[in-house]
Amino acid sequence: MAKKKNVVKEINTITIDGVTGEIDNIKTVQSYGIEQEPPFVKLYLSDVIRLKDLPPATSTVLHAILQVMNYQSKVMLMGFIKKEMCDNLGMGMNTLNKAIDNLHKSGILIRIATGYYVVDPELFGKGSWKDIKNIRLQIDYSTDDKGRTIKKLKSNIAEEQQQLNLFNAPIETEFEEVTPKTIGQNNDFDKE
Repeated sequence: MAKKKNVVKEINTITIDGVTGEIDNIKTVQSYGIEQEPPFVKLYLSDVIRLKDLPPATSTVLHAILQVMNYQSKVMLMGFIKKEMCDNLGMGMNTLNKAIDNLHKSGILIRIATGYYVVDPELFGKGSWKDIKNIRLQIDYSTDDKGRTIKKLKSNIAEEQQQLNLFNAPIETEFEEVTPKTIGQNNDFDKE
């Protein structure tokens, strides 16, 4: 069971009687518990890379990815973003793509769609503990027949992926043809 931090909130309400001008001060105290962040240990990116048995150069790519990660632990790695990363890191596109592929295969990056990833929230988080905890609930951790951990996204992220697919789908629209005769029948613009 998670530890809770007791929070006390005090609200002072001041009212003035319109007839007598007397000031009434009402004090309300509320107390509630907030779940605390679990204990943690500082771990360096190079150590995460070593624990995942990845090439050492992957550490710099991971650091660049974490810099562009949003508060939902998601990151877009499209062409122009990757080009900018290559320029900043002084590496070629093939090297960057190989590092991203290694991070994906190791489970550090979880692919939602082409070029769109969730950074494993069990390893990295950005924002409040409450938000990170909710993100962690969106990932299903299981093992395959060889005992390897498999990470899959749960339903609400799947809905988001469908929305992305709709965004990439061709747009079909229908237009209703409006003629001047139709417009003239519905308003008084013809009369002067």
